[in-house]
Amino acid sequence: MFPRVPANTLTSVRLPDTLDGKALLRDLRATHGMVFAGGQAHLAGRIVRIAHLGWMDDYDALVAVAALERGLAGMGYPVAIGSAVQAAQVALAT
Repeated sequence: MFPRVPANTLTSVRLPDTLDGKALLRDLRATHGMVFAGGQAHLAGRIVRIAHLGWMDDYDALVAVAALERGLAGMGYPVAIGSAVQAAQVALAT
């Protein structure tokens, strides 16, 4: 799941151990209309997978990051709203 050479088709985000990853996925879908995948087997509830195989541009990536950021904040995780989107903007600009 975490290769030495990353592919550009999937991004895995490790979640804090104190966060219910399955609840986060449900909230992202219900509240933000975003469908992310969870981990499988021993990673179930521990990661969020963002697929970007096919047509996805920078703006789609920013929307995904914003939804994830808001979902985490909505579950009470201490997130500075806008910080992840800002970091993504910087990364995408380089």
